[in-house]
Amino acid sequence: MLKHPLVWLIVLMGTLLAFAATTLLQRRSDSMYKHTRDLPEILHLISQAYVDEIDPVDLMPGAFQGVLSSIDQNASYIPPGVEPVSYADKVYKKFGFSLARNNGYGYVLGVAPDGPAGKAGLKPGAYVYKIGNEPIRLQSRFRMLQLLAEGRANLSLTVVQPDEADEEVITLKAGRFQPPQIQYTAIDAGLHMIGIPEFYKGMERDLKAALQKVDEAGARLILDLRNNPRGSERDLQTLAALFLNKGSMGAWVDAAQKETVIMNPVEGRPLKKDGFFILINTGTSLAAETFSAAAQDGDKATVVGRKSLGIPRFYQTIPLKSGGYVQLPSHKLVLPSGKELTLKGIEPDLEVKNTRSGEDEGDAFLEKALELIRKTQLAKAG
Repeated sequence: MLKHPLVWLIVLMGTLLAFAATTLLQRRSDSMYKHTRDLPEILHLISQAYVDEIDPVDLMPGAFQGVLSSIDQNASYIPPGVEPVSYADKVYKKFGFSLARNNGYGYVLGVAPDGPAGKAGLKPGAYVYKIGNEPIRLQSRFRMLQLLAEGRANLSLTVVQPDEADEEVITLKAGRFQPPQIQYTAIDAGLHMIGIPEFYKGMERDLKAALQKVDEAGARLILDLRNNPRGSERDLQTLAALFLNKGSMGAWVDAAQKETVIMNPVEGRPLKKDGFFILINTGTSLAAETFSAAAQDGDKATVVGRKSLGIPRFYQTIPLKSGGYVQLPSHKLVLPSGKELTLKGIEPDLEVKNTRSGEDEGDAFLEKALELIRKTQLAKAG
């Protein structure tokens, strides 16, 4: 057993915690010490009572990640010697799916149907338990994406698909694929639906072409943004210019209360809340989520579906003195009404209930959403 190093670690941590508690007591009435005083004793008991030999240094990354996960499940601790590379786009280009962290595991936000993951049968809403042979329970989002991006071209995932009880192993084979395109559907007379499963080069042109089919007096539009987890500030501006009112859509506010106002310089289409519906679910994130929140806040659209996951756009990578890094959400979206888009996501105006989560992108979900939309029209007519 590593008795002497552990004793020194306990003494050091105890001193640091005592200092932190003293400092905090000068500012707040509740002492940090009362919440952390068990830590040295726990480390000591690990040394004295745990059945295996443990190097306390090996415990620290998990402890750091645990602290970060308690405030934001997609915040990450990056240990010294690891470059804080952005892996999300690399993973998507390699396998065709987007991954976040939810309930301690990997959570699949969106899947390109023609990509390697889609062809292998991976579904949005699936939980990923292992990447290759490595369990990812309590791993950071950074680590999960790193394993995917730097792993072999043929890689296995152990997953639990939506509303399934048993694990299954899916083998992914990296390869090029065509991103999913915009889809137009005429639902009823005067009711149209445009699906944007992903933002891509040329999307604005395709969206404008689809909207030409909607140009009729009294037309109602459903914009389907389910399982759209990617998108840039430019994609947000594209949607805003087409659908939202000219002016402020809100502001990104940092911890110092410095605001970066999001402006829409163009007046969008003359749609009203009872004639414009946006479909969202847990896979609606980034540009699609920000746009949906702004449209809902400005009474421009009725949001229908399931609550979004709530992933902030800005994660700041902050260097540590040890040579490691932390990735933290550094801005929150404050909408013109003063309402904030928090980590809890967007609450829909009309919630789709009694469908399984695996049907978020399927016919059952859509039928219930259409039922809710038609009821609003009947209520308006009545």
